[in-house]
Amino acid sequence: MNLLKKEFHDNEAIIWYLGHSGWAVKTRSRMMIFDYVEWMKSPAELSLSGGFVNPDEIEDEKVVVFVSHRHGDHFSRVVLEWKKSVKDIHYVFGWKEEDGGQSIYAQPGLNKVVDGLNIRTITSTDDGVGFLIHVDGLVLFHAGDHAHWGDPVELYTGEIDSLAEHCESVDIAFLPVSTSMGERLESITEGVLYAVRMLKPKVIFPMHCGNKEHLSEAFANDMEGQISDVVICCAMQKGATYLYNDGRVSELIE
Repeated sequence: MNLLKKEFHDNEAIIWYLGHSGWAVKTRSRMMIFDYVEWMKSPAELSLSGGFVNPDEIEDEKVVVFVSHRHGDHFSRVVLEWKKSVKDIHYVFGWKEEDGGQSIYAQPGLNKVVDGLNIRTITSTDDGVGFLIHVDGLVLFHAGDHAHWGDPVELYTGEIDSLAEHCESVDIAFLPVSTSMGERLESITEGVLYAVRMLKPKVIFPMHCGNKEHLSEAFANDMEGQISDVVICCAMQKGATYLYNDGRVSELIE
C-alpha cells in the first residue's frame, strides 16, 4: 500500500522514522521532514519505508523541510537537492543558510505562518531551535537539540514554559532522550518529564540516540508508572511507520 496516496483527515498523520532525530510526517495537506541525515547508502531501500527520503517518491507532495540546526547529525546538504524533483518545497532552517534565499531563517522566538503552517520556535539549549507546528488540526513539537543537558535547568524549562503559554496540549512530541553518543543522562530524563507535564503530549517519539534505538526502549521502560497517560512510541529501526489518529497511534507494516 502506498501510504502517501491514503486519504487523510484532520487530526491524522503518518510518521516515518528516518534515524537519530530525523522524521517524516504526512498530514492531510503537507509532508514535513525534520532533521534528515543520510546515515548510510542502500540503493535497494531508498524510500520512506526504508528510512530514506527519495525525492522522486515525494515529488507530488507539498513538502516543508525543517532543520533545527546545522550540526552534522541533524543537517545534510542533500536536502537542498530535493528541489530538483519536488516542485512545491519550502525550507525552514534554524540558522541563516547561505543558499541564495531558498530557505526561511526560523530565528528563536519566531511566530510565523509558512506555506499554511503556523510555526513557533524556541531557543535550543544546544544550538538552533525547536519547532512547534500547528497543521491540519494537529500540534507537533520537534525539539531539535533542546534538552536538559545538565546546564542550568532554567535554560530548558523557560523555553518549554513559553510554548505552554501558546498551546493547551501537543499531539505528537519528538523529544531527545540521550546524547548523540548514547549517554542517557538523568538530567535529560528530568527535562522530558517536565516537557510532558507542561505540554501534555498525547504521543512521544523518543529520539537523538545516535542510532542506538534500544536506548529509546530503555527510556520507555524507565517511564512506566511515571507518565501513564502518554503513549511512548519507540522506533526500533529506520523506516518504522506509525499512524496517528486523534490521540491514538499504531505501528504500520508496509
